[in-house]
Amino acid sequence: MRQRTFLAARIDQWSREHPRRLDLALTGLMWLVSGLPSALAGLPAFLVATAAILPLVVRRRFPAAVLLWSAAVFGVQLMVVPIPLPADIAQAVVVYTVAAHVVSLPIRLLALGAALAGSVLAGLRWSTPPEGRRAIGTCATRRRSSREVGRGRHPPGSRNDGPVTAVFQTSLVSGTSRDAAITAESSRRSTSPA
Repeated sequence: MRQRTFLAARIDQWSREHPRRLDLALTGLMWLVSGLPSALAGLPAFLVATAAILPLVVRRRFPAAVLLWSAAVFGVQLMVVPIPLPADIAQAVVVYTVAAHVVSLPIRLLALGAALAGSVLAGLRWSTPPEGRRAIGTCATRRRSSREVGRGRHPPGSRNDGPVTAVFQTSLVSGTSRDAAITAESSRRSTSPA
């Protein structure tokens, strides 16, 4: 047990004496583990992942600049890449760095606000079917009753992936919760004659 404590103390001392080397090593490791696999999602995803991870090398020297860069790259990712990437963990590292190394309260609050806004936007972007995103973005779709969903009626031009997708789309447009809509659909199926 004594040797583990000694080793941990030496690692801690080295990391405090060489923070730039540590940041370089951690950034390289993060890029290998999170950035490189993003290439499977295509070239735009790989470029976005690399652009999100590489600035972590200078995160302690320029935390506010890295925060702005990170927010801009994440905005590009929301527009260009249709799926979340493993490299998104870099956003959490940036927010931690700002909280730990920036004294200014407004910049720390900006980091918190950017993280919350990014979480909400990412949730809407990556968990909403394309029809729901159109409905949320334009707010111009008509509401459909549960009877229309039960009969399988869909507006012209919409994709019919089955009753669960239809219920989910209806719940987004009408404002009801997804769980309530699925529960209503399940109870309708169990009470209707087959």
